[in-house]
Amino acid sequence: MAAKKEPEVEEEIIQKISAPKEFLKSMSPIIEEYLALKEALVSENSDDAAKFSENLRVLLPEINRNILDPKAREIWNKYADSIMNNLKIISSNKTVDQQRKAFDPLSETFVKMVMAFRHMMDAPLVVFYCPMALEQKGAYWIEASESRRNPYFGTKPYKGQDMLECAELVERIPPERALLQHDSPPAQTDSKVTQGADSRSGEKQTETPSETKNANPRHSDSHSH
Repeated sequence: MAAKKEPEVEEEIIQKISAPKEFLKSMSPIIEEYLALKEALVSENSDDAAKFSENLRVLLPEINRNILDPKAREIWNKYADSIMNNLKIISSNKTVDQQRKAFDPLSETFVKMVMAFRHMMDAPLVVFYCPMALEQKGAYWIEASESRRNPYFGTKPYKGQDMLECAELVERIPPERALLQHDSPPAQTDSKVTQGADSRSGEKQTETPSETKNANPRHSDSHSH
């Protein structure tokens, strides 16, 4: 019998969007609340996960999207609507398993949003991927550093194995440092995701892109535990 052919993985282009300094600054509390939600799932605290989800549901609509140009505003609204739908699921569920299932599509959209608009946090945000998450379907999340704390497994052993650091470093998303010194968005330049020097993690690095080609790592063959 012929071996089953793996489906081809379609790469997605994430268009970098220029946004005013004021807008990117207003994203920081949203990112911080997302990180708090992630940590609540790491510690399997469903009450805190629900609380931080509610906080995000308040913060996200308050961001002043009217200062974006029409195309950027349309893209932001698409991302925000998707995130809001999954936040509602997390805040209304009190079981960590269900919250983690909703955190998966939320994080995938959150990654795309931050890749597109960027941010003004103090350091690069780091995208991780766990191929073992959600019954080996795989899932993404964002960390504020390269210290990996898997929200889909948390601190409890899984089948006798510590899965807290089960993750592949997929990409670093740098802050828009140019906006720390200038009030107007920097000119967009051609760019691409390049293979990082550390091939052990399969890591990719972003070079201040206007377009980011984000290969779907759900089918990656390298696992880090």
